[in-house]
Amino acid sequence: PALEWGIDDVGFVNAVLDDIIVNDGVAPDRIYATGLSNGSQMAHRLACEVSDRFAAVAGLAGTGVLGHCQPARPIPFMYLHAVGAPCAPYDGGSGGHCTSQVLSEYLGRTIAPDTFQVDPVDGFVAGWRARNGIASAGEVTFDNAATVCTTYRDSTLIPTEVTHCRIADGGHNWPGGSYGDICRLPWSRLCQITMSVVGSVPQSIDAN
Repeated sequence: PALEWGIDDVGFVNAVLDDIIVNDGVAPDRIYATGLSNGSQMAHRLACEVSDRFAAVAGLAGTGVLGHCQPARPIPFMYLHAVGAPCAPYDGGSGGHCTSQVLSEYLGRTIAPDTFQVDPVDGFVAGWRARNGIASAGEVTFDNAATVCTTYRDSTLIPTEVTHCRIADGGHNWPGGSYGDICRLPWSRLCQITMSVVGSVPQSIDAN
């Protein structure tokens, strides 16, 4: 919605980065962006629009929704996605309905979903390989059967690797994480509904 409403999220992030560099002594070449779901889409947008401000970017369970992406420079990119994630289908399609589904079940009335089209994961990763000029075949860098990570590297001195982790277990959650405060009481009705809608937390890889 922020993108549609013309809210300058990227400008806000730039202002925050300027502030922490000047006032907190953060090294400008050691700043990274990551996020889950909508946060992943925001990380993707930052990589597209202000790649010069980040050392690398990683996204989880949220492919890009931008029609145009032309980074100022190649940027290392990592992406993780569970095959069974219901809120952002691995093969693409309609996403973004999980929040409204949880609220509808919890409140007992229909909440209209704010859906959007999500890109297929394989095509999304291929797009980042193309942007970074990587034509080589990938190398499996992590494999425990449930999660397989493939890394694509450029042969030049520019660090432009792209890593894709395909997760067989879990749903639309942070791998190795938890449901957080919403399931502080695991037996609560809201927690049970949330778990049934978004799926389990992937445990085959820890993204922390």
